[in-house]
Amino acid sequence: LAIPGNHDFIVNGYPAFKQAFMQKGDKLYFRMDNGTVHMLFIFMVWDDVEFSKKQEKWLIKQLEEIPQEDTVIVLSHCYVTGSGYYDSAAGKNWGDIPGVIERLCPIFEKYGVDLHLSGHNHFFEMLNKDGVDYMILGSMGGKLDENLIYQSPYTQWLNNTDFGWLDMQIYKNHIELTVYKSDGSILKTKQVATY
Repeated sequence: LAIPGNHDFIVNGYPAFKQAFMQKGDKLYFRMDNGTVHMLFIFMVWDDVEFSKKQEKWLIKQLEEIPQEDTVIVLSHCYVTGSGYYDSAAGKNWGDIPGVIERLCPIFEKYGVDLHLSGHNHFFEMLNKDGVDYMILGSMGGKLDENLIYQSPYTQWLNNTDFGWLDMQIYKNHIELTVYKSDGSILKTKQVATY
């Protein structure tokens, strides 16, 4: 399964994305459960504009149904909190986006979301805000973002010089995050408590 990002919407690319990745009836936001592990995929491409009131109600309803002791991972293309750079083409700073933080962080914090995974910015970054862990995984391909002019106050680790990927092992009381460099060497590890 895949969720669309901003490049999928450029030059009317969404129909091609739907044809390649979505079956008839697939939703833009959805939930997957495996025992006590719950993954919620939300539709957020650029910022909170796509995060409609209907989607917000759906997210809250899902989180209300999940026991507090279970593991909850939320995924979206756009990050919730993150460092960034100035995009002259868009005329916009890609760092912490106030609307996203104001709308999503209180929900994540209230309902005990353990981890949020995203892309959008082209680098790796681990952040923590008020007990919720965030990870930007934008270093799997494409040009890495340079000239970062803004560092989020929530950042714990940032790498915008290496390509790579994230391996995630989920255990009863924690998630083990391992960031690998493209050559297979380990760049960073972190344990996210889930109890």
